[in-house]
Amino acid sequence: MKNNQIAQSSFEYLLMQIVMNRQKESETIDDSKEKIKRIGYDVGNRLTERFTDFEKPINKIDESIKYLLTIQWCKPFFDNPTLKYIESNKTYTITVLQSDFVSTISSFQIEKYNPIEIKELYLSYLIGIIHGSLNSRGFKVDIHYPNIKNNFDHSFELIITLCE
Repeated sequence: MKNNQIAQSSFEYLLMQIVMNRQKESETIDDSKEKIKRIGYDVGNRLTERFTDFEKPINKIDESIKYLLTIQWCKPFFDNPTLKYIESNKTYTITVLQSDFVSTISSFQIEKYNPIEIKELYLSYLIGIIHGSLNSRGFKVDIHYPNIKNNFDHSFELIITLCE
């Protein structure tokens, strides 16, 4: 399977999980986000382990994040990202102004979820992928996204904080 097909099949798997979670009436949106985040973690961890043998070793967190933003199996999730580091609080911010995947997933009409909740599920998945990948390389991080309750566009930010 080619690397860009991996991203597409990973995205399709996410959509399938969202639909399956929709069918579980007892599950809250927070439960669904946590479940999706764990799935993303497994995907990020396994794909990083799978491709690590073929690439040069990465020993720095900034190199690892840049790797994730540019590697073919993950790149489609981050259309033209910017990465900013703030030394004082050891925080990296990934900003994506336009995401085709956010556009696609936001257009889905799933009865249980509103468009913002669907976007939150997508971001939870990305958080899981990044966390799983960085953890497999030995980096301990906390990842979150700012409040997006009124953000209906196809942009997003993820904030990665290094844990000591």
